[in-house]
Amino acid sequence: MRINDSGSALAVIHRLDIKSINSMARRKGGRIAILANWDVYGSVYHLNHVHYRLNTYEAELIIIPTKNYWKLIGIQVLDEKRVL
Repeated sequence: MRINDSGSALAVIHRLDIKSINSMARRKGGRIAILANWDVYGSVYHLNHVHYRLNTYEAELIIIPTKNYWKLIGIQVLDEKRVL
């Protein structure tokens, strides 16, 4: 996954590791709320050099069933830390 930032910066996600799923709860309309933690390994390129990053996240994700798959419809980041 690549994310262009303002100007010439480019963020690239190399790996995403799900660390834990702390809870799952049914909500109205078949929605499911998931409280999870994960790590993201990536790099940020700008001004002719690169920074390697490891960030950890905690968030509540909301998914809904569709005919063929589950669809992510919401995410609320509760905590974000830069580890590296």
